[in-house]
Amino acid sequence: MENKVYKVVVIVPLYNVEKYINECLESIKNQSLEDFLCLIVNDGSRDKSREIVENFINKDQKRFVLLDKENGGSSSARNFALNYLITQSISAKYISFIDSDDVILKDFFKVLVEGIEKYNADFSECLMVKWFKNKNLNIIDSDKVKILNKGELERWYCSNSKFDLDGQNCKGVCIRIFKYELVKNVFFDESLRNGEDQKFFLDLFPKIEKAVCFEKALYLYRVRKSSLSHEKDLDILKNDIKIGMLAINGYSTSEAKFAYIPGLFRGLSDGLRKAIADNDKIAREYFTTLKYLYLNYGDLCPKDLKRRMRKLKYGFSLVKLYLKQRMKSSQIRKVKKLNQNEEQNYFE
Repeated sequence: MENKVYKVVVIVPLYNVEKYINECLESIKNQSLEDFLCLIVNDGSRDKSREIVENFINKDQKRFVLLDKENGGSSSARNFALNYLITQSISAKYISFIDSDDVILKDFFKVLVEGIEKYNADFSECLMVKWFKNKNLNIIDSDKVKILNKGELERWYCSNSKFDLDGQNCKGVCIRIFKYELVKNVFFDESLRNGEDQKFFLDLFPKIEKAVCFEKALYLYRVRKSSLSHEKDLDILKNDIKIGMLAINGYSTSEAKFAYIPGLFRGLSDGLRKAIADNDKIAREYFTTLKYLYLNYGDLCPKDLKRRMRKLKYGFSLVKLYLKQRMKSSQIRKVKKLNQNEEQNYFE
């Protein structure tokens, strides 16, 4: 490979996305910033994904490279590419991670790279738009820019945390471009099935001094039933809890912890309430973590939740019974209100 310094290196893990990969690669190829190297890591695909990529690369062999490895997951594929950059002595100023079923808009590289250079930031980010099949896209195109220093970034990251069964992980790396020197020798945790982006971001925090955030949507996140980030099971929940505990112990400022922990209480409490109806294993995981959190950080529990948290001392079975009775009462109240509204409308 020619000895040059690429403006951007983009890493794309590839696994069984034959329906989407061409559209993803076309969006990268058509970037207004043309100085990039795209490493596509075939993670043991069993469909026609690899064949499609080979045909695509034949038209642009200088900027697209296909790497092959045995199946190991998205983190393993990204790490494979990161190691490839080191072993092949490939130089780059910036690095990006894009999922193979998503699409980036034409100025994704240009806007985010120019943001880093203009404000001397460690990374830049844009907004993400959820892309549903057969639904119109609502593309936000604002000129607003937010500059965050280390403390501000931690507070923002913590206070915007989502932690529940239905939550969308807003800490993904795909909407960001990083300085390559920042990311070099930092790798994704391959033991995690979910939340690996968040853990990667936590590992970067000690190195980050400044970030630039564009209120402009440049990344289209394809929502599909088979997406890995939509799997919701006990193992993934345990990963989420692990990430939450790492976040508590990993942030460098106590102010950031104060911002993060109340949201963790609220997310875990909502998760327990949702899971209690049909999944004892998941509900018990929520209960155990909430109990630990309340014993160690009870002073940071939101006031409106403290009464509920004090009931944790009675044990899982009684808490489960209590929540089910509350849910039943709530449903009865809703039915009564609905009936009253129907009667009122009938006699009007």
